[in-house]
Amino acid sequence: MRSDDLHELLNPILPSGSQITKSSHLTTLWAGYGSIYRIHLITPTSSLSTTYVVKTIRPPSSMSLEYDEGHARKMLSYQVEANFYRDFAPSLADEQGGCCIPKLLSSSAAGARGEQGAIEAQTLVLQDLSVRFPILTEKRGTLSDVQVTKSLEWLASFHARSWNIESTSSQSIASFCPPPSIAFKSWTGKGLWQQGGYHYLATRMQQLSSIHPHHDPWGRLGLHSASILPFAVDYCLSNPQDRSRLSLIHGDVKAANMAFSRDGSSMAMYDFQYVGVGLGVQDLAKFLTTSIPSHYLKRKTGEEELLKTYHNFLVQRLPKGAKYEFADLVTDWQLALVSWVRFLAGWSGGFWGNVDWLQSRVEALLRDDKWVKDVSDRYETRLKGSEQA
Repeated sequence: MRSDDLHELLNPILPSGSQITKSSHLTTLWAGYGSIYRIHLITPTSSLSTTYVVKTIRPPSSMSLEYDEGHARKMLSYQVEANFYRDFAPSLADEQGGCCIPKLLSSSAAGARGEQGAIEAQTLVLQDLSVRFPILTEKRGTLSDVQVTKSLEWLASFHARSWNIESTSSQSIASFCPPPSIAFKSWTGKGLWQQGGYHYLATRMQQLSSIHPHHDPWGRLGLHSASILPFAVDYCLSNPQDRSRLSLIHGDVKAANMAFSRDGSSMAMYDFQYVGVGLGVQDLAKFLTTSIPSHYLKRKTGEEELLKTYHNFLVQRLPKGAKYEFADLVTDWQLALVSWVRFLAGWSGGFWGNVDWLQSRVEALLRDDKWVKDVSDRYETRLKGSEQA
């Protein structure tokens, strides 16, 4: 987009009297769905130029008019992200508690709702994190000890501040965005994802179907579409025995979505396209298995140390009277690991990150007959209850 076109796009949504003195293109969004720019802005309340980051959503014009779940997911995710920054981030950000989130200056939604159920164009003007958090950790496996600990603190703070989300949310969870196949027909456009993250089962049945029950090693361990196990794991994750421990989750926690201060004492997270309801360990599962150096998990007590660090941060921040025993966290964590492997096993991109540790850990769970039976029994009890209702 030319500078003149960008300025023309932004002028109607910027504070009256603002002046863009400079703009530059930073990057193109995944699959060409838009661009990110940096602008230098002078506002009526300040004579000094301040930088902001602009995220413009413009889907490829070559998209088919037929329903495409991948396209629908992306477009819905950008609308969810705008909702998050506008309606939820102000109450969740807690700089003293270690939970920094970009502030939204302004946003727009241009165009009508399209065939795929989402606003077809969107613009966000956000705080430029690089001013306070100039260290970007885009390359996985390079986080320092201080950065790993700070990341766990950020996640614990974010999860604690939205703890028991079904009871504390200012918006009804029922109005949140359902899976894309439903949302493009009926979603009102308000709220976040009913299920946070981008790999929950209802939106990844195609990937599950690609896992052969006999020829694929994960299929032979029960992760295939004809098995009850993937559905049982997904059910247990979204229906914990104590629903009060459901919170908001970021949904796409990885090093590339983090920014740190130079001394590592503070950090911020961005890219909230898949923020929604879930268990905090779902964020942990992706982060710890994709983004931290492998030596953390290769240590004999490495997994336990990481989980306890997160748990200690979390319980210090939980609302008064709330509880989350470490044993319960481990139970939830195991489910989250299996769910993540189920997605990766059927995804065309395959496994990435701390692959050896992840595969070994999950294989051990799937070979544990008692673990598999306990998870399956919970799901089957739910099915029997539904039939009797």
